[in-house]
Amino acid sequence: MKDGVNEIKDKVQKEGLNAWELHGYIGTLEMATGVGKSRCGVLAAKRKVREKPDAKILIITPSESIRDTAWKEEFNKWKANSVFNNNVVIECIQTAWKRQGDYFDLVICDEIHNYVIKDSKKEYSYYKFFENNTYDWILGLSATIDVDQRVNLSKVAQVVYKVSTTKALSLGLISPFTIYTVPVELTDLEKAAYDKADKIVNKLLPLFNWNMDKMFACMKAEYFERYCKINALDYDAPHIKNAPFVCNNAIQKRKNILYEASEKEKAILNVAKFIEGIGIIFSQTTDFVDSVTEKLGDICVRFHSKIRAKEKKEALKKLQDRRTKVKIIATARALNEGANIKDVKFAIIASGTSKIRDVIQRVGRAVRLDKDKSAIIIRLYVKNSQEEKWMNNSMKELNSVDLNSLEDLVTILEKKSTIQLV
Repeated sequence: MKDGVNEIKDKVQKEGLNAWELHGYIGTLEMATGVGKSRCGVLAAKRKVREKPDAKILIITPSESIRDTAWKEEFNKWKANSVFNNNVVIECIQTAWKRQGDYFDLVICDEIHNYVIKDSKKEYSYYKFFENNTYDWILGLSATIDVDQRVNLSKVAQVVYKVSTTKALSLGLISPFTIYTVPVELTDLEKAAYDKADKIVNKLLPLFNWNMDKMFACMKAEYFERYCKINALDYDAPHIKNAPFVCNNAIQKRKNILYEASEKEKAILNVAKFIEGIGIIFSQTTDFVDSVTEKLGDICVRFHSKIRAKEKKEALKKLQDRRTKVKIIATARALNEGANIKDVKFAIIASGTSKIRDVIQRVGRAVRLDKDKSAIIIRLYVKNSQEEKWMNNSMKELNSVDLNSLEDLVTILEKKSTIQLV
């Protein structure tokens, strides 16, 4: 089986690189997790060094953990240590975007979708790397790319080859999986706070044509004054002048209520006992991660941006050391991309966004190919809320089993479980 899978992988990877070559060595490979994007990067680097032995190669990553370990291991795995040691520089995008006037023979952009959005809320933009530097070849790598990213991506390195999660499954390159969507309710207090914030959003967001990017732009006074003139709004009226800020606060309030709904914690505690192998809990807030980790006790570790690198490293070490009780890692977005955690069979998406990319990245953590593995992914959402709309939009490219309640899920897991429950 393994040899057959490797042959298919090799064929797919070479097809991707051949498509890249046909586009003048400028393009992006959009490949599902498990297909072998990183190996494509190694092969591209080797190809450039064969052509030019002293080639300067820059690999851009979205995080320190990928920068410090993942790529070094990948070059070692494919016996390309000399290329890595002599030709490669690896930087996080947080450093690379500041470069100006530099030239590289090859740039490999790991998770390139992170670098092509021009963010109106930030004074800086990762996209500046492409505007301020030059290169001969560029290879973008991504598991999935949202529609709103493709315009800018096409200016840098358009998608030249794609293998979707569905295609990867049909080729036998990832483990089979089932996604269960499970509704939860807000408490009375949460519902009252949600309804209040939702009412404000629905009142004010129409001022910006229901466009949040436009709303964010209007938080700058000069822009908002011009916007009001064009749209016949009285900028000096208090309820207008403060509208972008009031609307933004209400949006954030609404999000946090959904992200941190107490029934989600209860659902996780009910489901945790069924986790076999290793499980990942994905959230959108660090507060939720901290709370869940505390309640699950010594079977769970946390991993997010507000803890030190030493604690992150220790968390991953405990998780992979089967001599400990730890079998769950809870994270707030930090493990969406690039993480290669072994033996993951279970993922709980406690909260998410409307983006297809985010859910596919998270599913990807659990579906790496293992013998006899069938992964379970659970997507929690607050029923009859904005989150249900986000969930429906993000699941467009994936099949799911839509359940009516947590009780339905528990019944299914009891039947599937090989764990002897006390």
